[in-house]
Amino acid sequence: IELWSWLGGRVKDAGSLLMLENVYEHRPEDMIVFFEQLQEQCVGFCLDTGHQAVFSRTSLKHWMDLLSPYLMQLHLHDNHGIKDDHIAVGKGQIDFITIFKKLKAVRQDPPIITLEPHKEGDLWPSFEYLEKIWQCKALEFGRSVRILGHTQRNDKPFSVMTSIQAMASLMHQ
Repeated sequence: IELWSWLGGRVKDAGSLLMLENVYEHRPEDMIVFFEQLQEQCVGFCLDTGHQAVFSRTSLKHWMDLLSPYLMQLHLHDNHGIKDDHIAVGKGQIDFITIFKKLKAVRQDPPIITLEPHKEGDLWPSFEYLEKIWQCKALEFGRSVRILGHTQRNDKPFSVMTSIQAMASLMHQ
C-alpha cells in the first residue's frame, strides 16, 4: 500500500490518475483493499474483461458489485473463458450488457474505455457491437463516450483514439 500511495500521490499531483488493473486475481476481494486505502490519491480500478473471464474464480457480477464504485477505466476484449484471446467484443462469452447496466446504475458517465482486440480486423466489429448494445435505452449514459482502440498491426501495437459521436447520439435518442 505504501508504494501505491506514494505513486498514486505523485500521479495525482501531475494531474493524472493511477489505475490498477486486474490480471491474475481470482476475486475482487484481492484488490478492494487498495482502492479503499488509496481514495485520497484517487487511485482507480481498471477492469480488464478478458482477464476477469479467464483468471477469476468469481462471477463478473460479483466483480461489478464490489468494485464498480472504484471503476474508472475498462479494457474491453472478449474470449471464450479458456485463454486470454483478445478477440472482438461480442464474439466470445463475456456479458458486456451486465457491465454497462451496473455502471449505468452507479454512475452518470461511463469510464474511459479501451478496446483491446489483438487483431486489427477485430477493432471495428467491437465498435459495431458496442453501438448495437448502446442503442438499448437501459444503457444510456449522460455524455459522449471516449474510446481508445488498441490492436496489433503486423505484430506491432496500433492505436486509434476517437470520440464516438454517433454512439453518443444514439445513446440519447
